[in-house]
Amino acid sequence: MVKGMGKNKKTFSGFARGFKFEPSAERYLRAAINGGSRVGVACSGGADSVFLLFWILSFCGAKNLKNIKVLHFNHKARANAEKDEEFVRKLCSDLGVEFVHGKAESVPEKLSEDEFRKMRMRFFIESSCNLRLSCIAQGHHCGDVAETIVMRLARGAGLDGLCAPKAVSNLGGAVFVRPMLAIKKSEIIEALKKDEIAWREDESNAEPKFFRNKIRNILIPQIREISPGDFEKSALRSHNLLSEDADFINSCLERELDSANPGWKAGSPMRLTETVLKYPALLRRAVMRFLAAEGVLDELRSGAADAILERILNKGSTFKSSAGSGIFFCFDASSKSISLERMVEDFEISLKIGKNTLPGGVLSVKKIRISPARLDALKSGDNDDSKCAYIDISAVGNLADGSLFARNKRDGDSYIPLGSKSEKRLKDIFIAKKIPSAKRNSIPLVCNKRGRILWGVGLPPCDDFKLSNSAVAIELTYAPFQC
Repeated sequence: MVKGMGKNKKTFSGFARGFKFEPSAERYLRAAINGGSRVGVACSGGADSVFLLFWILSFCGAKNLKNIKVLHFNHKARANAEKDEEFVRKLCSDLGVEFVHGKAESVPEKLSEDEFRKMRMRFFIESSCNLRLSCIAQGHHCGDVAETIVMRLARGAGLDGLCAPKAVSNLGGAVFVRPMLAIKKSEIIEALKKDEIAWREDESNAEPKFFRNKIRNILIPQIREISPGDFEKSALRSHNLLSEDADFINSCLERELDSANPGWKAGSPMRLTETVLKYPALLRRAVMRFLAAEGVLDELRSGAADAILERILNKGSTFKSSAGSGIFFCFDASSKSISLERMVEDFEISLKIGKNTLPGGVLSVKKIRISPARLDALKSGDNDDSKCAYIDISAVGNLADGSLFARNKRDGDSYIPLGSKSEKRLKDIFIAKKIPSAKRNSIPLVCNKRGRILWGVGLPPCDDFKLSNSAVAIELTYAPFQC
Protein backbone atom coordinates (compact mmCIF):
# COMPACT_ATOMS: atom_id res chain seq x y z
CA MET A 1 0.00 0.00 0.00
CA VAL A 2 2.70 2.49 1.04
CA LYS A 3 6.19 1.78 -0.15
CA GLY A 4 8.85 1.73 2.58
CA MET A 5 6.55 2.98 5.33
CA GLY A 6 6.69 1.85 8.92
CA LYS A 7 6.32 3.44 12.34
CA ASN A 8 9.77 5.06 12.30
CA LYS A 9 9.33 8.81 12.65
CA LYS A 10 12.31 9.40 10.31
CA THR A 11 10.23 8.01 7.45
CA PHE A 12 7.90 11.03 7.59
CA SER A 13 10.57 13.73 7.68
CA GLY A 14 10.78 15.90 4.61
CA PHE A 15 7.33 15.10 3.26
CA ALA A 16 5.71 18.16 1.61
CA ARG A 17 8.81 20.24 2.32
CA GLY A 18 8.69 23.49 0.35
CA PHE A 19 4.88 23.64 0.21
CA LYS A 20 3.17 26.84 1.33
CA PHE A 21 0.52 26.12 3.94
CA GLU A 22 -2.12 28.56 5.16
CA PRO A 23 -0.37 30.45 8.02
CA SER A 24 -3.18 30.78 10.59
CA ALA A 25 -4.30 27.16 10.22
CA GLU A 26 -0.73 25.86 10.35
CA ARG A 27 0.05 27.91 13.48
CA TYR A 28 -3.07 26.62 15.22
CA LEU A 29 -2.32 23.02 14.27
CA ARG A 30 1.36 23.09 15.23
CA ALA A 31 0.63 24.82 18.56
CA ALA A 32 -1.95 22.16 19.44
CA ILE A 33 0.35 19.27 18.56
CA ASN A 34 3.45 20.77 20.20
CA GLY A 35 1.38 21.49 23.30
CA GLY A 36 0.44 17.83 23.64
CA SER A 37 -3.22 18.31 22.70
CA ARG A 38 -5.25 15.76 20.79
CA VAL A 39 -5.82 16.54 17.13
CA GLY A 40 -8.26 14.96 14.71
CA VAL A 41 -7.44 14.42 11.04
CA ALA A 42 -10.42 13.95 8.72
CA CYS A 43 -9.44 11.22 6.27
CA SER A 44 -11.64 9.75 3.55
CA GLY A 45 -8.74 7.85 2.00
CA GLY A 46 -8.60 10.27 -0.95
CA ALA A 47 -5.44 12.02 -2.11
CA ASP A 48 -6.14 15.30 -0.25
CA SER A 49 -6.70 13.78 3.19
CA VAL A 50 -3.85 11.26 2.82
CA PHE A 51 -1.49 14.12 1.91
CA LEU A 52 -2.73 16.03 4.98
CA LEU A 53 -2.14 13.06 7.28
CA PHE A 54 1.41 12.44 6.04
CA TRP A 55 2.29 16.13 6.33
CA ILE A 56 1.05 16.27 9.94
CA LEU A 57 3.03 13.15 10.80
CA SER A 58 6.14 14.75 9.26
CA PHE A 59 6.38 17.21 12.15
CA CYS A 60 4.34 15.82 15.04
CA GLY A 61 7.15 13.63 16.43
CA ALA A 62 6.96 10.09 17.79
CA LYS A 63 5.88 11.20 21.27
CA ASN A 64 2.78 12.90 19.85
CA LEU A 65 1.60 10.04 17.61
CA LYS A 66 -0.74 8.91 20.36
CA ASN A 67 -2.53 12.28 20.15
CA ILE A 68 -3.33 12.00 16.43
CA LYS A 69 -6.84 10.66 15.87
CA VAL A 70 -7.76 9.83 12.27
CA LEU A 71 -11.50 10.34 11.68
CA HIS A 72 -13.18 8.40 8.88
CA PHE A 73 -16.90 8.45 8.10
CA ASN A 74 -18.56 5.79 5.95
CA HIS A 75 -21.66 7.22 4.22
CA LYS A 76 -22.68 3.75 2.97
CA ALA A 77 -23.63 5.43 -0.30
CA ARG A 78 -21.04 3.93 -2.66
CA ALA A 79 -20.10 0.44 -3.75
CA ASN A 80 -16.50 0.97 -2.60
CA ALA A 81 -17.33 2.63 0.73
CA GLU A 82 -16.31 -0.44 2.75
CA LYS A 83 -13.03 -0.71 0.81
CA ASP A 84 -12.30 2.96 1.55
CA GLU A 85 -12.87 2.36 5.24
CA GLU A 86 -10.60 -0.68 5.25
CA PHE A 87 -7.91 1.29 3.37
CA VAL A 88 -7.87 4.04 6.01
CA ARG A 89 -7.97 1.49 8.83
CA LYS A 90 -4.93 -0.33 7.38
CA LEU A 91 -3.12 2.97 6.74
CA CYS A 92 -3.58 4.02 10.37
CA SER A 93 -2.28 0.64 11.55
CA ASP A 94 0.83 0.99 9.37
CA LEU A 95 1.47 4.55 10.55
CA GLY A 96 0.84 3.88 14.24
CA VAL A 97 -2.05 6.30 14.71
CA GLU A 98 -5.53 5.71 16.11
CA PHE A 99 -8.36 5.01 13.66
CA VAL A 100 -11.76 6.44 14.67
CA HIS A 101 -14.66 5.59 12.39
CA GLY A 102 -18.32 6.40 12.09
CA LYS A 103 -21.03 5.03 9.81
CA ALA A 104 -24.39 6.09 8.51
CA GLU A 105 -27.09 4.10 10.31
CA SER A 106 -28.53 3.08 6.95
CA VAL A 107 -28.08 3.76 3.26
CA PRO A 108 -29.41 7.31 2.71
CA GLU A 109 -32.71 7.43 0.80
CA LYS A 110 -31.74 10.70 -0.86
CA LEU A 111 -28.19 11.01 -2.16
CA SER A 112 -27.30 14.70 -1.85
CA GLU A 113 -24.09 16.59 -1.20
CA ASP A 114 -25.74 18.59 1.57
CA GLU A 115 -27.01 15.50 3.39
CA PHE A 116 -23.61 13.77 3.16
CA ARG A 117 -21.91 16.86 4.56
CA LYS A 118 -24.35 17.10 7.48
CA MET A 119 -23.75 13.45 8.34
CA ARG A 120 -19.95 13.92 8.30
CA MET A 121 -20.05 17.11 10.32
CA ARG A 122 -22.24 15.51 12.99
CA PHE A 123 -19.69 12.73 13.30
CA PHE A 124 -16.78 15.18 13.47
CA ILE A 125 -18.47 17.36 16.09
CA GLU A 126 -19.38 14.33 18.24
CA SER A 127 -15.82 13.00 17.90
CA SER A 128 -14.38 16.37 18.89
CA CYS A 129 -16.47 16.34 22.06
CA ASN A 130 -15.97 12.67 22.96
CA LEU A 131 -12.22 12.63 22.26
CA ARG A 132 -11.60 16.16 23.56
CA LEU A 133 -9.90 17.26 20.36
CA SER A 134 -8.20 20.62 20.22
CA CYS A 135 -9.04 20.84 16.52
CA ILE A 136 -9.86 18.78 13.44
CA ALA A 137 -7.71 19.20 10.33
CA GLN A 138 -9.38 18.95 6.92
CA GLY A 139 -7.78 18.64 3.49
CA HIS A 140 -9.56 21.37 1.51
CA HIS A 141 -7.27 22.71 -1.21
CA CYS A 142 -7.06 25.56 -3.72
CA GLY A 143 -9.40 23.83 -6.16
CA ASP A 144 -12.06 23.48 -3.46
CA VAL A 145 -11.88 27.23 -2.88
CA ALA A 146 -12.45 27.96 -6.59
CA GLU A 147 -15.33 25.47 -6.82
CA THR A 148 -17.00 26.88 -3.73
CA ILE A 149 -16.83 30.46 -4.99
CA VAL A 150 -18.45 29.48 -8.30
CA MET A 151 -21.12 27.40 -6.54
CA ARG A 152 -21.94 30.16 -4.07
CA LEU A 153 -22.14 32.79 -6.82
CA ALA A 154 -24.60 30.57 -8.66
CA ARG A 155 -26.74 30.43 -5.51
CA GLY A 156 -26.60 34.16 -4.77
CA ALA A 157 -24.30 34.04 -1.73
CA GLY A 158 -23.13 37.15 0.11
CA LEU A 159 -19.67 38.11 1.29
CA ASP A 160 -19.46 35.57 4.12
CA GLY A 161 -20.63 32.78 1.83
CA LEU A 162 -17.89 33.57 -0.68
CA CYS A 163 -15.25 33.31 2.07
CA ALA A 164 -15.83 29.58 2.57
CA PRO A 165 -14.03 27.39 3.34
CA LYS A 166 -12.30 29.39 6.08
CA ALA A 167 -8.80 28.53 7.26
CA VAL A 168 -9.99 28.28 10.88
CA SER A 169 -13.64 27.97 11.84
CA ASN A 170 -15.83 26.82 14.71
CA LEU A 171 -18.96 24.72 14.33
CA GLY A 172 -20.92 23.15 17.13
CA GLY A 173 -18.05 23.69 19.57
CA ALA A 174 -15.50 21.95 17.30
CA VAL A 175 -12.58 23.86 15.76
CA PHE A 176 -11.76 23.04 12.13
CA VAL A 177 -8.43 23.97 10.53
CA ARG A 178 -7.73 23.84 6.79
CA PRO A 179 -4.01 24.34 6.19
CA MET A 180 -3.98 23.28 2.50
CA LEU A 181 -6.08 26.09 0.97
CA ALA A 182 -3.12 27.50 -0.99
CA ILE A 183 -2.09 24.11 -2.48
CA LYS A 184 -3.33 22.90 -5.87
CA LYS A 185 -4.69 19.42 -6.48
CA SER A 186 -2.00 18.71 -9.09
CA GLU A 187 0.68 19.50 -6.50
CA ILE A 188 -0.91 17.11 -4.02
CA ILE A 189 -0.96 14.25 -6.56
CA GLU A 190 2.63 14.94 -7.61
CA ALA A 191 3.87 14.83 -3.99
CA LEU A 192 2.12 11.53 -3.27
CA LYS A 193 3.44 9.94 -6.45
CA LYS A 194 6.95 11.16 -5.70
CA ASP A 195 6.96 9.34 -2.36
CA GLU A 196 4.96 6.40 -3.77
CA ILE A 197 2.10 6.90 -1.34
CA ALA A 198 -1.19 5.25 -2.28
CA TRP A 199 -4.66 6.74 -1.99
CA ARG A 200 -8.22 5.89 -2.92
CA GLU A 201 -10.16 7.41 -5.82
CA ASP A 202 -13.81 8.30 -5.18
CA GLU A 203 -15.69 7.19 -8.28
CA SER A 204 -18.65 9.42 -7.36
CA ASN A 205 -16.51 12.49 -8.15
CA ALA A 206 -17.19 11.81 -11.83
CA GLU A 207 -20.97 11.50 -11.46
CA PRO A 208 -22.70 14.47 -13.15
CA LYS A 209 -25.76 14.45 -10.87
CA PHE A 210 -23.97 16.37 -8.12
CA PHE A 211 -23.77 20.16 -8.53
CA ARG A 212 -20.15 20.40 -7.35
CA ASN A 213 -19.11 17.72 -9.86
CA LYS A 214 -20.71 19.70 -12.67
CA ILE A 215 -18.76 22.79 -11.58
CA ARG A 216 -15.51 20.82 -11.23
CA ASN A 217 -15.72 18.69 -14.37
CA ILE A 218 -17.61 20.91 -16.81
CA LEU A 219 -17.56 24.61 -15.91
CA ILE A 220 -14.11 25.13 -14.38
CA PRO A 221 -12.22 23.43 -17.25
CA GLN A 222 -13.95 25.88 -19.60
CA ILE A 223 -13.01 28.82 -17.35
CA ARG A 224 -9.40 27.63 -17.38
CA GLU A 225 -9.39 27.66 -21.17
CA ILE A 226 -10.49 31.29 -21.47
CA SER A 227 -8.87 32.65 -18.30
CA PRO A 228 -5.77 34.81 -18.91
CA GLY A 229 -4.12 33.49 -15.74
CA ASP A 230 -4.25 30.66 -13.21
CA PHE A 231 -7.94 30.53 -12.31
CA GLU A 232 -7.52 28.60 -9.04
CA LYS A 233 -4.82 30.95 -7.75
CA SER A 234 -6.88 33.99 -8.81
CA ALA A 235 -9.92 32.57 -7.01
CA LEU A 236 -7.80 31.99 -3.90
CA ARG A 237 -6.62 35.63 -3.97
CA SER A 238 -10.22 36.84 -4.22
CA HIS A 239 -11.16 34.47 -1.38
CA ASN A 240 -8.42 35.93 0.84
CA LEU A 241 -9.31 39.56 0.03
CA LEU A 242 -12.99 38.93 0.65
CA SER A 243 -12.13 37.21 3.94
CA GLU A 244 -10.24 40.32 5.10
CA ASP A 245 -13.30 42.48 4.43
CA ALA A 246 -15.67 39.99 6.07
CA ASP A 247 -13.47 39.74 9.18
CA PHE A 248 -13.51 43.53 9.56
CA ILE A 249 -17.29 43.81 9.16
CA ASN A 250 -17.88 40.96 11.61
CA SER A 251 -15.55 42.50 14.20
CA CYS A 252 -17.53 45.78 13.93
CA LEU A 253 -20.76 43.84 14.40
CA GLU A 254 -19.45 42.02 17.47
CA ARG A 255 -18.54 45.33 19.14
CA GLU A 256 -22.00 46.74 18.45
CA LEU A 257 -23.90 43.65 19.65
CA ASP A 258 -21.71 43.16 22.74
CA SER A 259 -22.28 46.77 23.81
CA ALA A 260 -26.07 46.45 23.46
CA ASN A 261 -26.41 42.85 24.74
CA PRO A 262 -23.93 42.12 27.56
CA GLY A 263 -24.16 38.45 28.48
CA TRP A 264 -26.73 37.73 25.76
CA LYS A 265 -27.99 34.15 25.50
CA ALA A 266 -30.19 32.41 22.95
CA GLY A 267 -33.85 32.58 23.88
CA SER A 268 -33.66 36.29 24.74
CA PRO A 269 -34.43 39.28 22.52
CA MET A 270 -31.38 40.78 20.81
CA ARG A 271 -31.11 44.57 20.91
CA LEU A 272 -29.82 46.35 17.80
CA THR A 273 -27.85 49.59 17.96
CA GLU A 274 -28.49 52.59 15.70
CA THR A 275 -25.34 51.71 13.76
CA VAL A 276 -26.53 48.15 13.09
CA LEU A 277 -29.93 49.43 11.97
CA LYS A 278 -28.29 51.99 9.67
CA TYR A 279 -26.11 49.62 7.63
CA PRO A 280 -27.66 46.63 5.81
CA ALA A 281 -24.34 44.74 5.94
CA LEU A 282 -24.43 44.81 9.75
CA LEU A 283 -28.17 44.28 10.06
CA ARG A 284 -28.13 41.21 7.80
CA ARG A 285 -25.34 39.63 9.82
CA ALA A 286 -27.05 40.45 13.12
CA VAL A 287 -30.29 38.80 11.98
CA MET A 288 -28.49 35.73 10.60
CA ARG A 289 -26.37 35.41 13.75
CA PHE A 290 -29.51 35.66 15.91
CA LEU A 291 -31.35 33.01 13.88
CA ALA A 292 -28.32 30.70 13.94
CA ALA A 293 -28.04 31.01 17.73
CA GLU A 294 -31.74 30.18 18.03
CA GLY A 295 -31.16 27.06 15.91
CA VAL A 296 -33.67 27.99 13.20
CA LEU A 297 -31.44 29.26 10.39
CA ASP A 298 -31.75 25.99 8.45
CA GLU A 299 -35.54 26.06 8.84
CA LEU A 300 -35.85 29.56 7.41
CA ARG A 301 -37.99 29.80 4.33
CA SER A 302 -36.19 30.75 1.12
CA GLY A 303 -36.18 34.54 0.79
CA ALA A 304 -37.57 35.06 4.31
CA ALA A 305 -34.35 36.70 5.54
CA ASP A 306 -34.39 39.19 2.66
CA ALA A 307 -38.04 40.06 3.37
CA ILE A 308 -37.30 40.57 7.08
CA LEU A 309 -34.37 42.89 6.36
CA GLU A 310 -36.32 44.91 3.82
CA ARG A 311 -39.15 45.41 6.29
CA ILE A 312 -36.86 46.59 9.09
CA LEU A 313 -34.87 48.92 6.82
CA ASN A 314 -37.73 50.43 4.85
CA LYS A 315 -40.49 50.62 7.45
CA GLY A 316 -38.78 50.55 10.84
CA SER A 317 -42.06 49.82 12.64
CA THR A 318 -42.95 46.96 14.96
CA PHE A 319 -43.99 43.79 13.12
CA LYS A 320 -44.33 40.03 13.38
CA SER A 321 -43.59 38.02 10.24
CA SER A 322 -43.93 34.32 9.53
CA ALA A 323 -40.61 32.65 8.76
CA GLY A 324 -42.21 29.24 8.10
CA SER A 325 -42.34 26.03 10.16
CA GLY A 326 -44.49 27.68 12.83
CA ILE A 327 -41.82 30.31 13.56
CA PHE A 328 -42.49 34.04 13.69
CA PHE A 329 -39.78 36.70 13.54
CA CYS A 330 -40.57 39.75 15.67
CA PHE A 331 -39.13 43.27 15.52
CA ASP A 332 -39.93 45.73 18.31
CA ALA A 333 -39.33 49.28 17.10
CA SER A 334 -39.58 50.82 20.58
CA SER A 335 -36.82 48.66 22.09
CA LYS A 336 -35.02 48.16 18.74
CA SER A 337 -34.89 44.43 19.40
CA ILE A 338 -35.50 41.21 17.49
CA SER A 339 -36.95 38.01 18.90
CA LEU A 340 -38.61 34.76 17.85
CA GLU A 341 -42.07 33.51 18.59
CA ARG A 342 -42.81 29.84 18.09
CA MET A 343 -46.39 28.89 17.52
CA VAL A 344 -47.62 27.14 20.66
CA GLU A 345 -50.87 25.21 20.57
CA ASP A 346 -53.37 26.05 23.29
CA PHE A 347 -53.15 23.67 26.20
CA GLU A 348 -55.24 23.04 29.31
CA ILE A 349 -54.03 20.37 31.72
CA SER A 350 -55.66 19.14 34.90
CA LEU A 351 -53.15 19.14 37.75
CA LYS A 352 -52.62 16.47 40.35
CA ILE A 353 -50.84 16.81 43.67
CA GLY A 354 -47.17 16.22 42.95
CA LYS A 355 -45.28 16.71 39.68
CA ASN A 356 -47.11 17.59 36.47
CA THR A 357 -45.47 17.65 33.03
CA LEU A 358 -46.41 20.72 30.98
CA PRO A 359 -45.32 21.62 27.41
CA GLY A 360 -42.36 23.68 28.64
CA GLY A 361 -41.44 22.20 32.01
CA VAL A 362 -42.59 20.50 35.21
CA LEU A 363 -45.04 22.08 37.68
CA SER A 364 -45.10 20.74 41.22
CA VAL A 365 -48.23 21.14 43.38
CA LYS A 366 -47.97 20.69 47.16
CA LYS A 367 -50.05 21.34 50.22
CA ILE A 368 -47.65 22.58 52.91
CA ARG A 369 -47.60 23.88 56.46
CA ILE A 370 -45.93 27.27 56.96
CA SER A 371 -44.29 28.40 60.17
CA PRO A 372 -45.15 31.90 61.48
CA ALA A 373 -41.62 33.12 60.70
CA ARG A 374 -41.74 31.82 57.13
CA LEU A 375 -45.23 33.27 56.69
CA ASP A 376 -44.00 36.71 57.74
CA ALA A 377 -41.04 36.44 55.35
CA LEU A 378 -43.29 35.50 52.42
CA LYS A 379 -45.71 38.33 53.19
CA SER A 380 -42.69 40.66 53.10
CA GLY A 381 -41.86 39.58 49.56
CA ASP A 382 -39.21 36.93 50.25
CA ASN A 383 -39.97 34.83 47.17
CA ASP A 384 -38.96 34.43 43.52
CA ASP A 385 -42.16 34.54 41.47
CA SER A 386 -40.33 33.19 38.40
CA LYS A 387 -39.94 29.82 40.10
CA CYS A 388 -42.40 29.48 42.93
CA ALA A 389 -45.66 30.87 44.33
CA TYR A 390 -47.61 30.41 47.57
CA ILE A 391 -51.40 30.52 47.33
CA ASP A 392 -53.92 30.62 50.18
CA ILE A 393 -55.77 27.34 50.59
CA SER A 394 -59.07 29.22 50.19
CA ALA A 395 -58.43 29.30 46.43
CA VAL A 396 -59.58 25.68 46.19
CA GLY A 397 -61.10 24.83 49.56
CA ASN A 398 -59.76 21.31 49.87
CA LEU A 399 -56.73 20.65 47.62
CA ALA A 400 -57.07 17.42 45.64
CA ASP A 401 -56.22 16.02 42.24
CA GLY A 402 -58.11 18.09 39.67
CA SER A 403 -58.63 21.10 41.96
CA LEU A 404 -56.31 23.14 39.73
CA PHE A 405 -55.47 23.24 36.04
CA ALA A 406 -52.73 24.88 33.96
CA ARG A 407 -53.19 26.56 30.61
CA ASN A 408 -51.56 29.17 28.41
CA LYS A 409 -52.99 32.66 27.84
CA ARG A 410 -56.30 33.42 26.17
CA ASP A 411 -57.54 36.66 24.65
CA GLY A 412 -59.01 38.93 27.35
CA ASP A 413 -57.25 37.27 30.29
CA SER A 414 -57.05 39.43 33.43
CA TYR A 415 -56.60 39.13 37.19
CA ILE A 416 -55.68 41.20 40.26
CA PRO A 417 -51.89 40.89 40.79
CA LEU A 418 -50.51 40.89 44.33
CA GLY A 419 -50.43 44.41 45.77
CA SER A 420 -52.94 45.82 43.29
CA LYS A 421 -56.46 46.97 44.09
CA SER A 422 -57.94 46.43 40.66
CA GLU A 423 -57.99 43.87 37.91
CA LYS A 424 -55.37 44.24 35.17
CA ARG A 425 -55.16 42.78 31.68
CA LEU A 426 -52.63 39.99 31.40
CA LYS A 427 -51.24 41.68 28.27
CA ASP A 428 -50.47 44.85 30.26
CA ILE A 429 -48.77 42.83 33.01
CA PHE A 430 -46.58 41.10 30.40
CA ILE A 431 -45.57 44.50 29.01
CA ALA A 432 -44.84 45.94 32.46
CA LYS A 433 -42.71 42.89 33.28
CA LYS A 434 -40.93 43.27 29.90
CA ILE A 435 -41.72 39.67 28.99
CA PRO A 436 -40.97 39.23 25.25
CA SER A 437 -44.03 38.64 23.10
CA ALA A 438 -42.28 35.54 21.75
CA LYS A 439 -42.51 33.89 25.20
CA ARG A 440 -45.96 34.97 26.37
CA ASN A 441 -47.98 32.20 24.76
CA SER A 442 -45.88 29.47 26.39
CA ILE A 443 -46.10 30.78 29.98
CA PRO A 444 -48.20 28.42 32.16
CA LEU A 445 -51.08 29.99 34.09
CA VAL A 446 -52.43 28.10 37.13
CA CYS A 447 -56.20 28.46 37.64
CA ASN A 448 -58.80 27.06 40.02
CA LYS A 449 -62.00 25.28 38.94
CA ARG A 450 -63.83 28.61 38.65
CA GLY A 451 -61.27 29.71 36.05
CA ARG A 452 -59.63 32.34 38.28
CA ILE A 453 -55.94 32.88 37.51
CA LEU A 454 -53.96 32.16 40.70
CA TRP A 455 -50.44 32.52 39.33
CA GLY A 456 -48.51 32.78 36.09
CA VAL A 457 -44.86 31.71 35.97
CA GLY A 458 -42.78 34.88 36.33
CA LEU A 459 -45.79 36.91 37.46
CA PRO A 460 -47.07 37.91 40.92
CA PRO A 461 -49.79 35.65 42.37
CA CYS A 462 -53.41 36.76 42.58
CA ASP A 463 -54.08 39.28 45.36
CA ASP A 464 -57.49 37.73 46.13
CA PHE A 465 -55.72 34.55 47.23
CA LYS A 466 -52.63 35.95 48.94
CA LEU A 467 -51.48 34.19 52.07
CA SER A 468 -53.67 34.72 55.12
CA ASN A 469 -52.77 33.74 58.66
CA SER A 470 -53.54 30.10 57.93
CA ALA A 471 -50.75 27.64 58.64
CA VAL A 472 -51.69 25.72 55.47
CA ALA A 473 -50.97 26.88 51.93
CA ILE A 474 -50.54 25.68 48.35
CA GLU A 475 -46.97 25.69 47.04
CA LEU A 476 -46.53 25.86 43.25
CA THR A 477 -43.02 25.31 41.86
CA TYR A 478 -42.08 25.42 38.17
CA ALA A 479 -38.90 24.06 36.58
CA PRO A 480 -38.48 24.67 32.82
CA PHE A 481 -36.93 21.98 30.64
CA GLN A 482 -33.23 22.55 30.05
CA CYS A 483 -32.28 22.76 26.35
